[in-house]
Amino acid sequence: MRTAPAPASSRWGGSTVGFLTRVVTWAGIGLFVLIALEATAMVGVIVARSVGDLQHPAVAPALLTSLLAVAATAALIAGVHRWTARDARRQWLIVMLGLSLVALIRIAIALVIDAPVDRDMVAYDSLAAQVLSDGRLFSDRPMGFPYLLAGSYAIFGRGALAGEALNILAALVGGLALWLLVRSAHRERAANVALFLYAIWPAGALMTSVRLTETTYTVSLLLAVLAVMQGARQQRMRDHALAGGLLGVSQYFRPTSLFLLPAFLLAATSPGAVGRRRVLLGAVTVALAFLAVLLPVVEYNREAHGELSVSTSAYGGWSLWVGANQEHGGRWNPGDWEALFQLTDGTVWDDSKAAGPLGVQRIREDPVGFALLGIDKFHTMWGSEAYGVDFAIASRAAALPEHTFLTLTSQIFYAVVTVAAALALIARRQWLDRLGLLIVTVTLTVALVHVFVEVRDRYHAYLVPLFIALASDWIARQRAVSATEGNQILPSGQPT
Repeated sequence: MRTAPAPASSRWGGSTVGFLTRVVTWAGIGLFVLIALEATAMVGVIVARSVGDLQHPAVAPALLTSLLAVAATAALIAGVHRWTARDARRQWLIVMLGLSLVALIRIAIALVIDAPVDRDMVAYDSLAAQVLSDGRLFSDRPMGFPYLLAGSYAIFGRGALAGEALNILAALVGGLALWLLVRSAHRERAANVALFLYAIWPAGALMTSVRLTETTYTVSLLLAVLAVMQGARQQRMRDHALAGGLLGVSQYFRPTSLFLLPAFLLAATSPGAVGRRRVLLGAVTVALAFLAVLLPVVEYNREAHGELSVSTSAYGGWSLWVGANQEHGGRWNPGDWEALFQLTDGTVWDDSKAAGPLGVQRIREDPVGFALLGIDKFHTMWGSEAYGVDFAIASRAAALPEHTFLTLTSQIFYAVVTVAAALALIARRQWLDRLGLLIVTVTLTVALVHVFVEVRDRYHAYLVPLFIALASDWIARQRAVSATEGNQILPSGQPT
């Protein structure tokens, strides 16, 4: 039987675990409030721009349709919540309907939108073709997505259908993983809300026709989070090994996962009803499994570059160089891109390695300017949800009046989710559960990394399902006052 929360005066205690949890909690609350403010402000920007474009024939209907879409979404979520409360025995039917909605929306987008193959998509398409033609295993980019895309090419042929089929399948796996994750922490009501929010996530759905890593990396990260939460609850070594292995697999899609390893170790070592030795052994197991999965990368980097590294990308130094470019707001720009390949006479790895110190030099030359640059980069990284429109339709399409509906609904959805996620953290500020603590530490880590490296709005896409996990808990709690049934960890380190 669960015990009542301890009084606030004793909950924080004097333990190191309690102090660190409190610091992380409040830092997370601050970050999520800022993200929610940025997202909400961007809604106002889009609306204001649309009002200025009212003479365009597509704008007025788009504004009205956006309002109807918001109302329909609210009605859908309320209906899901009521259905869960009325007939808890038929959870499987709700889940099947949610997954069907995931598939149907993405199939419709695949049928209607033919995304242009440009920018990074050209590189991934070429790498996938090389995997099929000559068995290529490594490159200067992460090869996880090209491996999967090559498999889809082998089945459907090289073209849009293969990418769409891969992304739809990945989205279904992601939806199920998110449902299981939220159910384990906050029961079925919140899990059902999360699944349906995930299904109608506009920007995520629009990426169906885009042959980029967003969808597959998001799913690989969700699976790793699900596994580490299972390991933290059960303290079984096989669960810890699975969590570390899945996080290692996600590193094959994005090199960012290396930076997330400390957050996963923290989640694995959350105190519970087991001894300290077993908890620490679990963390070690996570780390060793992560490294074991990446041993092929380590060997490749040793042979090709003479370095022991788990990085699946050759562009780390270049990203730091670009991230410190004040003129271009820390974003990709053709000047830095063209200059990269002139830095040395060696490989891209050598060029990027030379670019890293140049990035540090940019920071040292103007530290005040770099600090101010962080404000602009935060806005770019966390404010806009326009990447779905920009990649599915055309570069900078979100700024065009004819795409007002997609741009506005994407932004409204993102704003609502981030606001609800921030409110969920505020509501749980006295006792953050394991999942909440992991989401906060992961988001803080990503925010800190992008203070220094390159930023784009799509670089927060893989965190949106985690934001949905927080938001769904708050939404479900507003609809019905009931205690959640997750493994809640008090800041003092004692389970409830």
